[in-house]
Amino acid sequence: MPKFKLKETRVTVRGENFVVRELTHAERGQWVKEAIADQYRGPSLLVSLGAVDPKITEEEANGFPSDVVAELTDTIMRLSGLKAESAEKKSDAG
Repeated sequence: MPKFKLKETRVTVRGENFVVRELTHAERGQWVKEAIADQYRGPSLLVSLGAVDPKITEEEANGFPSDVVAELTDTIMRLSGLKAESAEKKSDAG
């Protein structure tokens, strides 16, 4: 049984709701290794690893518009500690 619950959040992109979560350490390693080998594959692999509801395959993510993949990727990266929140978003929070 996992000791820590993975962080999740709901994100709405183009009117569609998704639940995404942070990556496990093993998933992060897999993503880094494979994204370095094939940068084109990186975003769709990240979405397939972090999308919870609905579950999205890498092939499905490849068929999404690029701005949808970018929004999902950004959210998963922030949850996983791979990308800092922007200064603008932090300043809006108070």
